[in-house]
Amino acid sequence: MKKNFALLLSIFFFVIGLLSACSNSGEVIKIDNKSFAEVLFVQKVEGRSSNEEMTKKISERAKIKEILNMVEGIKVQEAEKESLFGTLKSQNTYMFSFSKELKSAEEVPYVFYALNDGTFIFTQDKVNSSRKAPLISTERHKYLLNEIKEKLKLDF
Repeated sequence: MKKNFALLLSIFFFVIGLLSACSNSGEVIKIDNKSFAEVLFVQKVEGRSSNEEMTKKISERAKIKEILNMVEGIKVQEAEKESLFGTLKSQNTYMFSFSKELKSAEEVPYVFYALNDGTFIFTQDKVNSSRKAPLISTERHKYLLNEIKEKLKLDF
């Protein structure tokens, strides 16, 4: 009887710990204004470099909005800048830049990054609002990255 009680008590504390860890896992990406973007510029960076063949401009507003909808709801937490830069350098990265028009001198209103392993990185709280510390997905979403690449017909 005491063994069963101890086992039940252990399971209870394990479940409570698991639930509290899940509830403290951070926040969720929310993009209030998805109609601001008229252009989506995607660029792949391989080995710290990119070229014109690894870039694509998308002007279909329905697709742009769909991509923003797809990343909304990703669970994120604040990333440590030091380890984040090492992570970015360690693998291929896709940069998704959303804008009214793409001008080189203009600050891009919304950007997120996706690493080849499905890790998503967000540098902004919302449109036109940068963060001091970036947010990184708490899980890898390789399937989501592949779905985005398929929808945008990215062959790089």
